[in-house]
Amino acid sequence: MRYWVIKGNPYSNDWDRMLVPGNEEPWHTGRIPKDWENGDRLFCWESAPALRVVGLAELTDRNAGVDQDGDRLFRVRYITRKFSWMPTIADLRAIPILNEASFLKTGPATTLFPLTSEQASLLFALLASGNVDLGSQWQDIAATPWAGLVPDLDWDAAVREGGIKLISHFARERNRTIVDAKKRAVLASVGNLACEICQFDFGAFYPDIGDGYCEVHHLVALSESPGAVETRLSDLAVVCSNCHRMLHRKIPFMKVEKLRTLLQTGRHEVRSSSAHDDRAVKANACNPRKTR
Repeated sequence: MRYWVIKGNPYSNDWDRMLVPGNEEPWHTGRIPKDWENGDRLFCWESAPALRVVGLAELTDRNAGVDQDGDRLFRVRYITRKFSWMPTIADLRAIPILNEASFLKTGPATTLFPLTSEQASLLFALLASGNVDLGSQWQDIAATPWAGLVPDLDWDAAVREGGIKLISHFARERNRTIVDAKKRAVLASVGNLACEICQFDFGAFYPDIGDGYCEVHHLVALSESPGAVETRLSDLAVVCSNCHRMLHRKIPFMKVEKLRTLLQTGRHEVRSSSAHDDRAVKANACNPRKTR
């Protein structure tokens, strides 16, 4: 059994649709590797601009024919949904063993890249550390010891973010210093933590348990920065969980102002449609159509 990285263009591959456990479909490549076999394991990679690991799959048919362009076809079966945490190229290059993997090197565009057993074990362990639902997958590789293969994670809060070390990704997601400061500033200014997009307030909707809760969004994605950056309060926005997910739904990430406009436009259209339906019901009640 071997391990590979399979790269897919985000503009022609809808990972949200594709990554469904048990879903199987064909892929194409200019050249089929000679040394791969059915059952080989695949790490799915989303190519530029995202540059991140998005899911797992397995090879089911190494030679599925040729497409109309002359490319060789093979079939894969997806075994996970799209990851909730997807390590980026910067995260992986910060780890020496993974930094040597061929799929992280600059070179001609291709689809398939081999991994050594050590690289695959480390990559899986890294993914499992941020995606708890991976515990039931690939039990043999999941049991491989990996302590010491990655730098120790420093969980000390820091405002400087976005560096290309493993700690940097976790600091991006879990920095409490700047998040708490943003919440305190908003509370002092407006008195609540209402979403800046839809105005949802956890404290008002969920008395007691929702008090003081919100999510905080980076207005400029840290993944777009070439290295560490200083994050200021003005670089952050208070958002609810739903709006936060929608901001990150596509690559590149949507701007707060655009999502707010889309939401307001959608609400207006719903209200207009409802009003039109109400008028139609009343009109039909007063002037019923004749039936034969």
